[in-house]
Amino acid sequence: MNLTLAEAAIGAGTVLEAPSSVTNVGALMVCGYSIDSRTVAAGELFFAVRGERLDGHDFVTAALERGAIAAVVSRARVATLPDAALCAPLLIAEDPLLALQALAAHVRRQWGVASSPSPAQPAKPPPRKQPPRLLERNSMCSSPRAI
Repeated sequence: MNLTLAEAAIGAGTVLEAPSSVTNVGALMVCGYSIDSRTVAAGELFFAVRGERLDGHDFVTAALERGAIAAVVSRARVATLPDAALCAPLLIAEDPLLALQALAAHVRRQWGVASSPSPAQPAKPPPRKQPPRLLERNSMCSSPRAI
């Protein structure tokens, strides 16, 4: 996934906000995404997803320190973020999980892959298994035979 931060914000249905110290913020390149602050890599977008036990908003600063280019956060949690998180670009969403899903659908559309089959584009059938006779040509492979 290589999108500008502005494209990612549009695809995720979020509002991009950044301090004035970050110049040309919309042109920054996003090279991936993560929901885990421990594994986020430089240039990735961190989604502060709320889980059963943990809330990603508690780890926004850690993700940014590890190199996340920006964080997708809930509008309701922006006021509770530490100052260090407010010094970086933020994509404000009603729900970061829904924003992640919207961005995934956007990227699939950009790549030309439909997110669900439509009547104009029916679903492809699953690939057929190789017939046993093709497997017999390989010296190490053979088809199962009844004894």
